[in-house]
Amino acid sequence: MADTEVFEKKENIPLESYTFTYTKEEHREAKKNYFSQPTAKIVVLSILVTAIIVYVLSLSFNFGSGLFVGIEAMWLLFSVLGLVKAKQTWKLSEAKFCSSVYTYELFEGYMFMKVTRENETVHLTKFEYADLRQKIDVGKYYLLNFYNQIYVIKKQELAENSIFHSIKPKEPEKPSATLRALSVVLLVLSIVSGVSGVLLIGSSMFNYGAMQWWYLLAFGLIPIASLVFGFYMKKYGTGKGNVIAGLLAFCFILGVFYAGYTDEPDRAEEYAQIEVVESYVGVPLPRPHSYDNFKGSVNGIDYEDTAMQFNSEAGDFIEGIIKGSDKWSAILTDEIYDLVYEVGTAEDWDYVCVYNITNDEYNKVPLKEGTYDMAAMYYDMEYNGLYVIEYEYAK
Repeated sequence: MADTEVFEKKENIPLESYTFTYTKEEHREAKKNYFSQPTAKIVVLSILVTAIIVYVLSLSFNFGSGLFVGIEAMWLLFSVLGLVKAKQTWKLSEAKFCSSVYTYELFEGYMFMKVTRENETVHLTKFEYADLRQKIDVGKYYLLNFYNQIYVIKKQELAENSIFHSIKPKEPEKPSATLRALSVVLLVLSIVSGVSGVLLIGSSMFNYGAMQWWYLLAFGLIPIASLVFGFYMKKYGTGKGNVIAGLLAFCFILGVFYAGYTDEPDRAEEYAQIEVVESYVGVPLPRPHSYDNFKGSVNGIDYEDTAMQFNSEAGDFIEGIIKGSDKWSAILTDEIYDLVYEVGTAEDWDYVCVYNITNDEYNKVPLKEGTYDMAAMYYDMEYNGLYVIEYEYAK
């Protein structure tokens, strides 16, 4: 709108009129107050995003997790850069801001703002009060946001009943009771879905279960619905809880699922061999901390050796099973020695068990002559190590 057009519309005498000038200290104080809340949000988001990144990397590092981390990092980077750029723009405006005179003429429903510099009008515009997007009360000042431009109003120079005290952004329409109830339900269900999804998918990974797409659909749909609903509720000035809960829940579910899904093809042979060992032991095994498998030959007998080491929690679980089973022995009995002496035993062990794969029996020398598939198993309690030697036993 041209200045002449504005002047033509100024037909009435203003209800109030104020003229403000600013020092550098006042400009910097207003800047600090204005950016305090956005800076705090960036710090909190940085902590959350960093926690998510660390969590995803702790599960698995591959192309998928790397892409996820990259997206999260770029989003955080652009958020920080946006804040830095806004602060820089504010800083660059300091010279003009402090050398200008701002005059506000307030009318019923609108106001005119004129900026003069060296006794010359450099800007004149009209604001409808209904167009006020944001009003921040920071003690000495009102910071008014019209069309994403911030205007600093000195509160101490205002009349007690000034319109500046009463104007405020247009109140968003209040959501119905049904929408508010749905918001709460989706928020709670997102948290439940996130926790349940992480536990189930993590348990599946822990026990070598195959990743199923329905995991992601079953536990991810509700957080996505909460996220979308949260954006919809923004028009009512609410919905942040739904957005945050939905986003975090889905990110955690997706991170755990993708880590397990992409991990399977890379460790398919390991998983298959562990399932074989599980059939010998007779119980599902936790995920080992370390795994090694190799083949060799001793005394003309070919064998396959599988070595697994578990963390303390998994080790306690396995030891509980071994101690409660009559298949495992703390001593090398004559029969067990007869079964393993040609292939040897592990150097250090606390419990031993020999499974006759062919006959499906434990720790017994076969009665009939022939060749039998055997699996000699040793457990070391100090290192939580399970060692399995598969070989052929000839009688």
